[in-house]
Amino acid sequence: CSDGVDEIVNALKVNITDNGLEDCIQVQHLDWNDYTTTTDSIDDGKESAVTSSSSATTKKVDTILFADCIYNDECAIALRQTISHLLKPGGNVIGVLPDFRVGLQLFEKKMRENHFMPTHIPIIDMEEGQQDGAFACSGGGGKEYRLVLWRDAR
Repeated sequence: CSDGVDEIVNALKVNITDNGLEDCIQVQHLDWNDYTTTTDSIDDGKESAVTSSSSATTKKVDTILFADCIYNDECAIALRQTISHLLKPGGNVIGVLPDFRVGLQLFEKKMRENHFMPTHIPIIDMEEGQQDGAFACSGGGGKEYRLVLWRDAR
């Protein structure tokens, strides 16, 4: 997992250690505008999903999962470019999108232009009970959020 804010990266590392997940989850600082380097050196033998300054190639991933990451048009473009850089051909992107953010329309347009086909997954109405193929969003109830799965159709 990654974030572009060092304080969040440090908190993620603490949470992973506290939950005993160090063997299966790696945390790195990832700058969408410079995803060819990271602030963390990778010397633990684990494969990285980004190119470190000492690495010649980028390991591509099957799936990218993100939530609440777009705040403006610049973020939208940078996230879409990073997805294309890190995702294997035919891969999947799963995103939780808050409908009230600037940049979402541009992000979704750029995803479609780059042959990512979206599927919108409905939110569970907690008063009506569970629905097949739906998801629940904790916190504010999810009424202003969407879950979208994009499949790379290149």
